[in-house]
Amino acid sequence: MPGEADAEDTQAETAIEGDFDRLIQNIRDASDGSSSGMLNKMWDISLEEREAEFKDDLREASGVGRTKKKRGRKRGPVLSQQVRALIGEGNQAYVDADVPETIRIMQEVIRIEPRAAPAWSVLAQCYDDTGDSGKGLQLRIMAAHLNHDADEWAELAQKSRALGYNQQALYCYGKIYHLDPTNVNALWDRASLAKEINDLKTARSTMLAMLKRLPHHLPVLDELRPILIELSDLALCSDLFQHAFDHYHAAFPSGRGMDPETGAEVPGGGFGLMHLLVLADLYNTLSQYGKAVEVIRKGCRWLQGRAAQKLWDACEDDREWDAPESGMQRGGEGEVQPGM
Repeated sequence: MPGEADAEDTQAETAIEGDFDRLIQNIRDASDGSSSGMLNKMWDISLEEREAEFKDDLREASGVGRTKKKRGRKRGPVLSQQVRALIGEGNQAYVDADVPETIRIMQEVIRIEPRAAPAWSVLAQCYDDTGDSGKGLQLRIMAAHLNHDADEWAELAQKSRALGYNQQALYCYGKIYHLDPTNVNALWDRASLAKEINDLKTARSTMLAMLKRLPHHLPVLDELRPILIELSDLALCSDLFQHAFDHYHAAFPSGRGMDPETGAEVPGGGFGLMHLLVLADLYNTLSQYGKAVEVIRKGCRWLQGRAAQKLWDACEDDREWDAPESGMQRGGEGEVQPGM
């Protein structure tokens, strides 16, 4: 619904601006009270994502299929005459190639009114011009909190990653998700980076967010499985694979279906024998041996195209898998024979 979508957008923007306010307060708490001291201390503050908040934002998948409108830049606060005059002086100093004076003036603007986005942008350009791309990038990140543009956050994430600021890149990817929960590519990039730097908890929470958008998606499950095993979260891993098995079993009752990744017809629609073995192994590790046996019997029967042969469920032994005697017919006329 449009009204619900607008409410979600407003909530996300408010949360990001709250992050901005907290960063500003941390900078002020760590400073000596001067405008230059305030911003010099900024570089000691870690821009790490709060995973608890990211997990809390794994909302119901109500946004699936909803196209997010292109978000324009949000109007900032009404600037005082003093601040507008200072911004004008700073811009003129920049035009005159007086970078130190530009920095001094824009720092003073930010001290007076931190939400003056133009001051952050000009200050960032000054540091870029002096070759300090790291500081310039962090200043642009501060400005991005006020613009609510998912594309801008994506660009900042890529630049942070290119410069080796991996935690900063994770932070930026997280902001893309907050602004556009349907952007699965951003979630995939975030999860891949987190896994690359061995931040397994972040990789876990991000992939779970992806599964909210792409339920039972096998490439995500395959990437998530070793992470959950490393984190000793075997119960969750078995639940995810069991739900995927139930989904594919119901979606492709014949035991064959089209693989959404390749378009080819494959056993189980992609949920094949290896996935069955993974699920059975998880149950064995959890000492749930009965479930492991059930998965193997039911799953292999399904992959062989014999899902309708439920009569074998009454057998406590494994005679179903014995090789049939010569000329002996087991199951209905024309059915795939067991033991194959």
